[in-house]
Amino acid sequence: MVRTRNKIQVISLHGGGYRILHHRLEKAVERYDLSQDENAARFTMLMRKYKVEDLLEAAGAKEGDQITIGPKDFIFYPDYYPSSSRRAPKDLMKMPPAQKQIRTKNQ
Repeated sequence: MVRTRNKIQVISLHGGGYRILHHRLEKAVERYDLSQDENAARFTMLMRKYKVEDLLEAAGAKEGDQITIGPKDFIFYPDYYPSSSRRAPKDLMKMPPAQKQIRTKNQ
């Protein structure tokens, strides 16, 4: 199977569930400790960036289906995070770039 870096492949598995193939998503799921809220939020934002939820729904995924990305399995819950969580707080968006970095590291 040939994979390209930018194309996301959603594969329906014979025993049920779906596998996501994408270089960056597979590396991110290995790198992040998803038991930490901040990392889970970052990974969710990355999934939204690549519109993985839309691709899964187009492939026929339903709530409760098993999703595999790299070595990790997830349960599919569409719209689990509210769309307002995608953006940084307004006061953070107004800060100069240097202060954004300091505040982000300390949170």
